[in-house]
Amino acid sequence: MITPRLFVCSGAKIDADSAIAKGRQRITLDSIGPHPNVNIRFQNVTRALHQHLPARLVDFLEIASYVFTADCATERGEQWTDDDSREAWGRDFAFVVPVRDPPFWTKPEITSLIKESLSFLSNDKYSFTFVPLTQDRSEQRYFEFAERKTWSFHAPERVIMFSGGLDSLAGAVETANTGDHVVLVSHRSVSTVSAHQKRLFHALQKRFPNRLVHVPVWINKDEKFGRESTQRTRSFLFAALGAVVAEPLNAGGIRFYENGVVSLNLPVAEEVLRARASRTTHPVTLCHLES
Repeated sequence: MITPRLFVCSGAKIDADSAIAKGRQRITLDSIGPHPNVNIRFQNVTRALHQHLPARLVDFLEIASYVFTADCATERGEQWTDDDSREAWGRDFAFVVPVRDPPFWTKPEITSLIKESLSFLSNDKYSFTFVPLTQDRSEQRYFEFAERKTWSFHAPERVIMFSGGLDSLAGAVETANTGDHVVLVSHRSVSTVSAHQKRLFHALQKRFPNRLVHVPVWINKDEKFGRESTQRTRSFLFAALGAVVAEPLNAGGIRFYENGVVSLNLPVAEEVLRARASRTTHPVTLCHLES
């Protein structure tokens, strides 16, 4: 059995004998303090984007980053079963996360929606305790400002999530072909992914000059957290990245491009059943994220 985990985030204080800590392995995650083990950095953003970034979106980004780190840090059991109710490799996660907007995040309907969304994505059990953030970091440390003085990509029809895979590349080409300005948002975790995304974006720029801008977001963690490769919560992190960029730009929404067979989780092989299959753009996932 996989030992339940308690992830204490952003300098939160939890007593060892607290009920929430009982029977759980405690792990500290931090993106705010002087020695973070979860690193978040936006590149190629403008001051217009920074100045309009609501605190609630920063909370969302940090929550998603901590969830993704916990997902990567906790190995699943090796035993797969055909039990329709639950995978034998499921995990039990509890989080204590300080936030800037406690009245919003502590609403029962919000907490329930987060748990329901993540449980569907990864077939794991989640609980969240949101507490007021007492010591924030300088927001500017999240951003690397581009040299350009103006931002000509305000109010795009959609912000497009750009992983560098074939599906997102096809979506970027399709959108750029319409003549619209395109804002591509990417998650970068390692240098090899960064180099691949850069090559593709430069090729897109040559094909569609002055029509695209790329906002890469580095979210990575200490090497000791990189144990589990399935990363089923990555789409939750993608949604947070898209929201953080789309909201201040007044974008019409966020767009994911994905292969239809993958999205619908058609049982094409035993290895892609239930949580063994990615649910990044499953209709249920999109419904949860839209809410």
